[in-house]
Amino acid sequence: MGNFIFKNCGEISYGYSDDERLNNGLCYGFSTRNGGVSSGPLDSLNLGVNRPDKRENLIENYRRFCMAVGIDYHDVVLPKQVHSSVITAVTAKDRGKRLIAPSDLPDCDGFITADVGVALGIFYADCTPVLLFDTRVKCLCLVHCGWRGTVRGFAETGVITMINDFNCRPKDIHAVIGPCIGSCHFEVGEEVKDEFDKAVLSGYIKNGKKEGKFFADLKGANREYLLRAGVDEENITVSGDCTYCMKDKYFSHRACGADTGRMAVIAKIK
Repeated sequence: MGNFIFKNCGEISYGYSDDERLNNGLCYGFSTRNGGVSSGPLDSLNLGVNRPDKRENLIENYRRFCMAVGIDYHDVVLPKQVHSSVITAVTAKDRGKRLIAPSDLPDCDGFITADVGVALGIFYADCTPVLLFDTRVKCLCLVHCGWRGTVRGFAETGVITMINDFNCRPKDIHAVIGPCIGSCHFEVGEEVKDEFDKAVLSGYIKNGKKEGKFFADLKGANREYLLRAGVDEENITVSGDCTYCMKDKYFSHRACGADTGRMAVIAKIK
């Protein structure tokens, strides 16, 4: 299993796995909240296009972050995330959509491609970003998993889509589960616990401090779904960072409020 580590490039710091096979095939990075030009609750590297940010700030933030990870920001395609179970296939003709050009893509919470001409992006704060890459056929998939997407097995859906649509094999897929809210702070009620139980994920729920409250482990549950899909445990990297605990490093909806910014994972096949 790989280690989630960070690289500094000027004021930009981004996370990635030390999995060499991933790094040989991709340019990618998981952003933090620092190193940008946005202000107020969006201070400073806001990458969320649906945030009340100035367009020039957003473009500059993407330029800085993408340059740090070795990607041209003009190549980035971004989704309109709606906590769905939809994964959209994109190609080079979609580059720039929703960042520097209008988008005609359907609402979705995942992108998939085998095209080296396009860079994929998804947003996150407390939700879980998952990167999937098949090192044999060079297929890349990013999925955004909130708690609903997690219990529905959206990470597994990403693997299945890679298998069915791009002839991938689970044993060739390498995965990175990025920073999100940890089980130390993701407190939920009975209704969420019930959904975890239905998904046979009871091992990722523990009792909270108050009656009827529980703490849910999103990273562990998403890792479980990757294992169920056949991804090798040794090919899965999990970030240990909690966005709530580390609100000076990450945007966190629960810790900082609804007006806070968003991080992004951006990735492109070499």
